[in-house]
Amino acid sequence: MEILIDSSSLKVRGEGEWKVKIHGHEKRRGWIKVHVAVDPKTQELIAIEVTDDKVADSTVFPRLIEKSPKTVKAVLADGAYHISSCEKYL
Repeated sequence: MEILIDSSSLKVRGEGEWKVKIHGHEKRRGWIKVHVAVDPKTQELIAIEVTDDKVADSTVFPRLIEKSPKTVKAVLADGAYHISSCEKYL
């Protein structure tokens, strides 16, 4: 079994861009990151973690692997995961 791992950010609070352009000020926008592991053949969601925007992708990577089935033989991920703490899984 192979799995794909990646993350995406979602805005959860803050002023809209149009309001900033019109009124000229901006509050800090809040973001969350959704980290997912997916089976590329079935497109089934295997594991998920939700964090704030300050958490690095590579720190969540081992937890996604732990939540995945033991039958996983290959992990595919982008460059954000190509650091020494993740290399043993790739």
